[in-house]
Amino acid sequence: MGAYHICSYFTLWTGLEGLLIYQEIHQNFWNILIHVLFLPFVFFGCYLLIPTLISKNLKVKLYIKMFITLSYTLFYLMINWQCALLICLMGAILMCLTQEYNIRIIGIDKEIIITSLKFIAIPLIIQEIFGHLLFEQVTSLMNFSYILNAIMYSPLFFMMKLVGFNTCIFYSYILGYVSTFFMMCVIGYFISKDIQTGGYS
Repeated sequence: MGAYHICSYFTLWTGLEGLLIYQEIHQNFWNILIHVLFLPFVFFGCYLLIPTLISKNLKVKLYIKMFITLSYTLFYLMINWQCALLICLMGAILMCLTQEYNIRIIGIDKEIIITSLKFIAIPLIIQEIFGHLLFEQVTSLMNFSYILNAIMYSPLFFMMKLVGFNTCIFYSYILGYVSTFFMMCVIGYFISKDIQTGGYS
């Protein structure tokens, strides 16, 4: 575990060091709040997008989601086993939600890709503009190492803040309930909109 310098412009951090590097640009409370609120939508979008780009087969898509969940879980077990198990649970929930979505609009991969990109892009733009630039007054987009670091550690950071590691328990519960309710409402809205417009046919 440590830092691997791939080239002069790119460093890959692993283990606890990687998490600490990610936390360096996520210190402001409002930036953390924005990330906890919006990261679940990014995760949802990724669980929709990645399998759809790889395969059209529903079973293969499920296997890909299982592989992603298992990979993150095993990786995080080396850092914080409690959060790793919660990440596994969150992955299972995302698998159920996205697999149901895939089943209901089977064969419409273009629509799934567009929907997933919305779920990924809009929250990331909000996080970068308001969370990083406005409140944290830093940017993560100028350094590829930080982007890769975010892909590797944002789920663990999200879960640690959600359950109270390295933050106030009171705020943790607020973030947890609000973000869960927020995510369910928005995802429910998108699914109901698809039903009304015939997207599930």
